[in-house]
Amino acid sequence: MTCRGRLKRTCLLAAGLFSVLLYLFWVGRTGIGIPCVFHRVTGLLCPGCGATRCLTALLRLNFAEALRANAALILLSPFWIWLLVAMARGYLAGTGFRPGPRQQRLIAAALAFVLLFGVVRNLPGMWVLRPF
Repeated sequence: MTCRGRLKRTCLLAAGLFSVLLYLFWVGRTGIGIPCVFHRVTGLLCPGCGATRCLTALLRLNFAEALRANAALILLSPFWIWLLVAMARGYLAGTGFRPGPRQQRLIAAALAFVLLFGVVRNLPGMWVLRPF
């Protein structure tokens, strides 16, 4: 990939990150966010329900509230950060942005954990895992 192509992708990634931070700032100030369609239709919590509240709580350094909003996001965040850094290193070294076989297995395990979390948080008696 050319230097110009890398720069373009890096700028797009930075713009995406800035958009996410701007959205979190907006939600934190106004309390108005994008509702979960899955929750609206089924009444159940998807694995991502509470993610916005979790991230806005993290921006305020309120770790207890962040954990209550979406425990899976907090528990897996070190893994996702490690994966992002590892993939960025490969991208900057010119070997590509794609995860290797070991990383792909770890991603599959993390996604299985997220799906299991989505099922368990909807079981009766699991009110602790509900963000609202």
